[in-house]
Formats: sequence, structure tokens, C-alpha cells
Amino acid sequence: MHCNATSGKRKSRHSKMKQPMNNSNFYGEKSKGRGRGLVDSSGVGAFWNKHYIFIVWIVFILTIAILWSLRHLYYGLFYSSPLEDNTKLLSDTDAAWNALSNRVAFAMKTGAQVIEDRFPNPNSTWLQRVKHYIIVSDQADSRYGAIGLKELFESVGLSLYTFLENRQPLLLESSSQRKTLEVTVDQANVGWWQDREKNLPGFHMLWKKFPYMDWYIMCDDDTFFFLDGLAAILQHPIFEEAMREEIPIYMGNQYNVALCEGYDPSGVTNGSLNPWFAHGGSGIILNYWALEALIDMIPWCMQRFQDCWAGDIKVGLCFQELGLSIVPMGTHFIGVDPKSYFDTYYSQPPYKQSKGQDIVASFHHCDDEEFAFLFALEQQIAGKNKQLIRFKHIAELVSPSFQFPQ
Repeated sequence: MHCNATSGKRKSRHSKMKQPMNNSNFYGEKSKGRGRGLVDSSGVGAFWNKHYIFIVWIVFILTIAILWSLRHLYYGLFYSSPLEDNTKLLSDTDAAWNALSNRVAFAMKTGAQVIEDRFPNPNSTWLQRVKHYIIVSDQADSRYGAIGLKELFESVGLSLYTFLENRQPLLLESSSQRKTLEVTVDQANVGWWQDREKNLPGFHMLWKKFPYMDWYIMCDDDTFFFLDGLAAILQHPIFEEAMREEIPIYMGNQYNVALCEGYDPSGVTNGSLNPWFAHGGSGIILNYWALEALIDMIPWCMQRFQDCWAGDIKVGLCFQELGLSIVPMGTHFIGVDPKSYFDTYYSQPPYKQSKGQDIVASFHHCDDEEFAFLFALEQQIAGKNKQLIRFKHIAELVSPSFQFPQ
């Protein structure tokens, strides 16, 4: 099941981490210099009398633009995907997963309570094409090659039993926060609570098993990946350049941190937008340089954020400690199943509304029928017709009456 990493080692420079990618420098835009004054002070009155209508219109337009920008800032559009023109990422034939498969390693999270029901779905569909992967669970399972939490913790030099004994109960500031958490997770589900411990040591084990990959991806056992679409995104010139320039990339479907480290569940704490993290079910995507920066921090982060209720949030908080922000990709990596996505499309915030031509990389919360349906669709469109799966293909089948906004 498990394959060895590529033979050629990547030379790690261990130099100071370069400036993380952000939306302000994706396209290398240069700031414009200030212009000279329109008139000198002695002619201000005359200039105003002659051009006041023009000036009023300019002020009005600038005001509208500023208000529009502030609205977008609140909704996170300043964190929008760098792949704005993603219909021209690469040609359909060039963006093939087979060309990238030797440079990507997956960690799939599962649990002892669900592995028998869930793991066969990815294992019989998209995971067949993945060359390098591990399965992480709360308990080791030789039938599926699953690595248990005990081994994961030992790999980072921690004892699982000591860790669980010393962990403090969740301390929430208010009854409303406790109620919010109660409806968010099943507190009686022991397997779910153990799930939050898998992400950070899971990435450590993934690095240990496959130390010289270009990309490292963690997902759940009910996540479906369109691997050719994923390859098209990862081979975008922006990310290829980041690899060459040793720029760390942490990306995925962006959600606000909540109910950890004092962050409010509303998404805004003390008047400021909560930081983003990459949703684990949609897929957490790290390039080599991001995981290299994270790897030595993992034991510390596991203990520092041990009371946080979600493993993917812990990863995001750890990257926050490193000063690395997420590259949001919520229009490509989707946190629900296809039908649910289109049923709730118009209630999604703007930065999560995909266009018909957008490439789709993943769906989460997929059941047996959805795995079979998505796999058959991929075989028809990507396999037979040599085209990438786009949201219009999904909408046409699961929600025929749906119309993308123009």
C-alpha cells in the first residue's frame, strides 16, 4: 500500500523562511507614485468653481469604491483565490494527475468506528491513482495499514496516554459558546474527540514516510478528490514559482477559527476578523517548504493547542505562530457534498461561490452513492473526453435547474 518516496533528495537550506505568498504580490503589481498637485494654493477657488461637478463625482465614486472594498474585506474577499482566471490554468491534456503523482503524498484520516464503512469508498475510486499515502486512525488496523494515535504520538516524542491524562477540559467563556460547540460536534462520540489529535502528528508521519515530496495533502475518509483538477491547481505557474523560490504555501477551503484561543464563534472577535484555517474535510494542502517550516513546531503545537476542539484549527493556529497565512481556495475545495453545495449556493459568502467554469478539486461528506457517481463522472469527462471536471458538469447532473450568476 505504501510506496517509497522519490529517490532524489531535495536539498533543505533551512534558511529564514521567505515572505509568504499573499494576494498583494501574486501578480507582481507595482505601486503607483503620487501625482503632483492639481493647482497651486492661489488658484484653488477658481479651480473649484470651474470643476466642482467633476470633483464631486470623483469623490462619490471613490466613496462607493471604499465602502465596497470594506464590505469585501469583511467577507474575506481580500483573501480570495489567486487563481482568478482559473479557466486558463493549463490545457485539459497538460493538467494530468499522472504527471504530478510522484510529487504528492496524502494522509487520509479515518477512525476505528468508521473505517470499515468509509475507507472502501476512496480506496476503490480516486485513491487507486495515488502512489504515496498513509492512513491515520485513532487505533492501528493492520487490515488497512492504518497507523494509530499511539504510534503517531511516539513519532513526535510524546506519550498519548500521558497527553490525554494531562489534558484539561475545554474552558469556554460563556454558556452560548458551550451551546454552539454542543451542536457543532457529537460530544458523546469518543472517536470524534480523538480525531482532533490526528492532524498535527499525521503531518509529521507523512513527512517521515515521504520526506521529499513537493506537496502534502491531508483529507478525511469521506472526501472525494478529482485528481486531475487538483493537478491543474498545483501546477499553476503561481505555485510552481513558489516551489522554485522556496516560498511556503498553506492552502485550502478557508474557515474562521472559532471557540479556540478565545476566538468568538461569530467569526469576529473584539472587532477584528478571526484568522482563517484550512478546513480538513475539504483538504489541507501544504507544499514542501510549508511542512518543512512546520515540522519542528509540531510537538510544541500539539501541547500548546491541546484544548482546541478541532485538529484542522490546530494546524491553522500553528501556522499562525509561524506567521504564515492561508491561501484561500474555497471555490475549488468544497466542505459539503455536491447536492448540499448547490442547494445552499446562494447563501454562501461571496468568496465561496464558484463559477461554472471553475475547476473542482474536492467534495466532503460524500456517501457511497456520491463516491460512485463522482467517480463515474470523472471517468466519463476526464478519462474518456480528456476534460477537467468543472462545476457546470456537477450542476447539470445534481441540480439541473440551478443557474450560475452571470
